Amino acid sequence: MAVTVGVPFEAFINQSQFSYIGTPGRKDNFSLSYGDYSWKAGIWRMLNVLDDFGVKASMSTNGLDTERTGR
Repeated sequence: MAVTVGVPFEAFINQSQFSYIGTPGRKDNFSLSYGDYSWKAGIWRMLNVLDDFGVKASMSTNGLDTERTGR
């Protein structure tokens, strides 16, 4: 059996991929806080789980996220 693990690591400006009410051009703070979980806590938890089980994974990031984390 072959399994591929792909982890999207993204940052957003006005709203994340999750939004109840999307108003084009307006900042959705609830949506952004949901998206911020990824770089503040989620990615570190995911990396620990992958490491615990010895699983290799690929990761795609966007430029905004790379600028924010400074890496």
